[in-house]
Amino acid sequence: MATMTSAQFTDLVEPINNTIFDGEYDRWPEEWSRVFEVKGGKRARYQETAVMFGFGTAVEKPEGAAIATDFGGIAYRVRAVFKVFGLGFSITEEMIEDSEAIDLGAKFSRELAKALQESKEIYHADIFNKAETAGYELGDGATLLSASHPYAIGGTWSNRLSSPADLSEASLELLLTQMRLAKDDRANPIRLNPKNIIVAPKNEYVAIRLLRSTNQSGTANNDVNAIRSLGRLPTDPMVMTRLTQEDAYFIHTDAEHGLMHYRRRAVKKGMEGDFATGNMHYKATERYVALAEGARCLYGSLGI
Repeated sequence: MATMTSAQFTDLVEPINNTIFDGEYDRWPEEWSRVFEVKGGKRARYQETAVMFGFGTAVEKPEGAAIATDFGGIAYRVRAVFKVFGLGFSITEEMIEDSEAIDLGAKFSRELAKALQESKEIYHADIFNKAETAGYELGDGATLLSASHPYAIGGTWSNRLSSPADLSEASLELLLTQMRLAKDDRANPIRLNPKNIIVAPKNEYVAIRLLRSTNQSGTANNDVNAIRSLGRLPTDPMVMTRLTQEDAYFIHTDAEHGLMHYRRRAVKKGMEGDFATGNMHYKATERYVALAEGARCLYGSLGI
């Protein structure tokens, strides 16, 4: 009987592994992609964005006078280096000899797809988990949640509660009001709209009651639930399973510079043999970066 070469084995098994990997990868119930805007990355080592600030308010022009001028500029630049995430597995020569390679390759390919997707979930959730962690500052020099975000003209603003609080009707209303009073980098009032509320699994049911109850949740009075009546958060809460701060909650806004995922390269798969061991190696990698380009995209609290 003729012996199958490594090239012939690859031709036989790799398409099977690829099909199983792709099916499992595409079937994954992604959480991160419901929060982050996905764009193609630049063909470079890093993604760079200039966060601009605009003009002040227009001024009255007296008859015959020259029109006043103003200048915008760059508040800061954001540069994020693309990261490669990947993993692989080996099928030993003995497994191939014992006709176990195809079944094991299929099982391992399925687990490999899960591993890449789980890493992606953890990586994106980590942006929230480190929202107040020193060493993880944004381009403006402050952490994602901070009371010290600078205006371009001087002074600071905050996107967190002045006093940490667990999720409740009162704390959510305070946070929504804080968001409603947001200003741009020239300290001009702007209109931010909430897209959804992001919570850890512990707060999912609390959030549902706060958003869906017609009257105030947990009380016997007939006061209306103002959050629902005003339609401030029209969608159900977004639950991020990998949040490590179980009491944390965030209002995700429609700010211009928000939560971004830049895909530098889609998943790349491959299989090849090793002459020294006779083993076959299969791997999958992808290249991307995720970040918050600006802090106005989130208002939140890590709870008590």
